[in-house]
Amino acid sequence: MAELRFQIKGMHCASCVGKVEKAMATVPGVDQVSVNLATGEARVHGSGHLPALGLLEAVHRAGFEADPADDEALSEIPSTVEDPQLLRRDLRLAILLSVLLMILAMLGPKGLPWSVAQGALATVVLVGPGRRFYVRAWQLLRRRGTAMETLIALGTGAAYLGSWASLALGGHLYFESAAVIVALILLGRVLEGRARDSAADALRELARLLPERAVRVEDDGSETELPLAQVRPGDRLRVRSGSKVPVDGVVIQGEGAVDESMLTGESRHLRRQSGERVTGGTLLVDGFVELRVTAVGEHTALAGILRLVRDAQASKAPVQRLADRVAGIFVPAVLGLALLTVLLHLILAPQLGALTILMRGVAVLIIACPCALGLATPTAILVGSGLAASHGILFREAAALERLQSIGVLAMDKTGTLTRGRPSVARFHNFSTLPQGQLLRFVEAAESSVSHPLAEALRDYARERAEGKAFALAVTTRPGGGVRAEVTGKQVLVGSPAYLESEGVSLDEERELLDELEAGGLTPVLVGLEGRLAGAFGLEDELRPEVPALVAQLGRMGVEPVLLSGDRPQAVQRTAAQAGIERWAAALRPDQKAKRIREEAAKGAGVGMLGDGVNDAPALAAATVGIALASGTDVAVATAPVTLVHGNLSRLIDAMRLSARTLRTIRENLFWAFVYNVLAIPLAALGVLNPMIAAGAMAASSVFVVTNSLRLRGFRFGRRPGPAAR
Repeated sequence: MAELRFQIKGMHCASCVGKVEKAMATVPGVDQVSVNLATGEARVHGSGHLPALGLLEAVHRAGFEADPADDEALSEIPSTVEDPQLLRRDLRLAILLSVLLMILAMLGPKGLPWSVAQGALATVVLVGPGRRFYVRAWQLLRRRGTAMETLIALGTGAAYLGSWASLALGGHLYFESAAVIVALILLGRVLEGRARDSAADALRELARLLPERAVRVEDDGSETELPLAQVRPGDRLRVRSGSKVPVDGVVIQGEGAVDESMLTGESRHLRRQSGERVTGGTLLVDGFVELRVTAVGEHTALAGILRLVRDAQASKAPVQRLADRVAGIFVPAVLGLALLTVLLHLILAPQLGALTILMRGVAVLIIACPCALGLATPTAILVGSGLAASHGILFREAAALERLQSIGVLAMDKTGTLTRGRPSVARFHNFSTLPQGQLLRFVEAAESSVSHPLAEALRDYARERAEGKAFALAVTTRPGGGVRAEVTGKQVLVGSPAYLESEGVSLDEERELLDELEAGGLTPVLVGLEGRLAGAFGLEDELRPEVPALVAQLGRMGVEPVLLSGDRPQAVQRTAAQAGIERWAAALRPDQKAKRIREEAAKGAGVGMLGDGVNDAPALAAATVGIALASGTDVAVATAPVTLVHGNLSRLIDAMRLSARTLRTIRENLFWAFVYNVLAIPLAALGVLNPMIAAGAMAASSVFVVTNSLRLRGFRFGRRPGPAAR
């Protein structure tokens, strides 16, 4: 599916978002549009060609400006605020003139010249700092649209023109109200803009992790310092202690301790040596490494992380739908309420006077705040997803951030998820007449060219204990079975019991031992020599040390862990016992895992699935929310809604707690936005709040929502949750 991204300018409320989405959706070829008020970004999806020019024109016709977003994932995160310098300059001017107006209105001499002076000062405020509201309202009117600027322009315009009319009749003036309204709304925008930019700080910090330059090693061994943009895959780079790793690569020389906390949240420094991968943006705390570049620019793990976070921030959470529906009719409804306020007062309380009645209508227009509705959800998602990314938790979509806190059952894969995914030899039995070291020499030679986790475990074990070195000839492998090789003239078989039996090796004499290995949850791998059973290995996949604590914490949070595995029942039972999991199922195919998850979901509980992100794809898709473990280099291709970077299982509890905290913040924001408007509009209509107080309240409403979202930055990772932690 094709995708285009645009940076939209001029949006200030939820109704603006609706207009941009509606305008872009009318362009041929567009299937889906998502616009985010907090980031100012629009994402357009279509099954075929997307006409970028047509989309830009559609946004312009709707009264907004748009620019194609930079596709480079590591580009600087754009500010979401209109020209901050211009905004601050206009705010200073509006405040200065408004203060002068207030002094004239309250303390100044009376008389026509001084009243005209008030009108002149108000004119400067409205034509200068307030001009943006009238221009925007006029643009929308020409396109038969309305937005927050419509309410501001009508409200301040009515107060201003009504004051001139009252001046001619010798009545009370409200010039200072019109000016103060503009000043307060501009103040609100400045504060809101700062808060919205602060919300994206975590993402900006990630984008700035890479250094600007790198040191390349030339063919003659000399060093060349060059801009990062000139580094290419295959280059050799040198990284010294205290320097940042500039790109993704493989260490080819040296070793050192690497701080990956900025990407994974892992506080321990990890040793990296020859043959191991390092990730761009991490810090070499000590040591010296030379690496071969494997990925640069938008293909690095850091770029993949940034893309995932931006995707999440651009998407919409289900809880936002109600706010979007209300925002679609909000401004027209407020216009109707303001008109109704004026008409009812003229009919029921004409003694108040036309100008007082008009000011009550103005207060209704000014106090209504669609901004708070539009910012309630995206600002919380912006802060929550950015904070999560900086601690090794990636949310692919806003819906996942909302749904994760709702799960009551967590299904988990075994191999590579609860276990390390790196088998090791737990037991070895020598049935032959050869010394153990000689038999292990045959095993090492036979497995030397086999690429499989079990083969790697056998090689490591044999290499440490073998006597001498041997080489294998005529090596043949059977996938899922084992390997046949000729070593120093002898036929060697290494593989599963079924494989050796298929090759004519009798297992009858040691059947009891094999049953014992399997009963203990070990994986048996046998050795055949010249057609006879010569040895047996019992391999185990070690449980991750953090798993028992994780399972206990899930229980305290009211989440039931369930182990679903394709491994043998004995091995699964052993892992479940070690982890403290009561419910488990073994020998399941991927489609059977997915079926089990659907059955759990049918009982009414939200079901999470924790897996490796590849083999467990059907189960991850069937779950309420899928959670994948991925290394830094796999992050860019991870497809699960939630990804734990570098397989950091300890972050799962943090992800669930952060999900609950973010959803609570969204609900607080929406509650405030709705309750504020429900209470404030009637108070303004009844004259309890004058237009100036209304303007201050409206500005404060948006600032409150954004500031409340920023409180998420105080979330503490690594805390042990109690029963009420969610």
